[in-house]
Amino acid sequence: MITHWRSNFANSSLPFVFVLLAPDEKANAVADIRTAQLAALSLPRTAVVNAMDDGDCTPSYCAVHVRDKQLIGQRLSDVLLGLLYGEGAEAAQTAVATGWTPT
Repeated sequence: MITHWRSNFANSSLPFVFVLLAPDEKANAVADIRTAQLAALSLPRTAVVNAMDDGDCTPSYCAVHVRDKQLIGQRLSDVLLGLLYGEGAEAAQTAVATGWTPT
């Protein structure tokens, strides 16, 4: 999808920033989507921010669409500014585990 959009916009360096989905009742489906989202980070000028830590999940309610849109919006803008202007992108981007294999 990202390479298709970049082609359509005739801009091969168009940055893409997206939100790592928060958990919900359909944990397996969301986990598969998260795996696909993280695979997109292999493309240049892509970044991901986390929505899993916004405190919007309780034992009786958990939503993939978080309520605190401002927090996620701030994270997205911080990472995008880092990608565009080269400063602070590493600090704002979500930490991603590497070298780990599930057992």
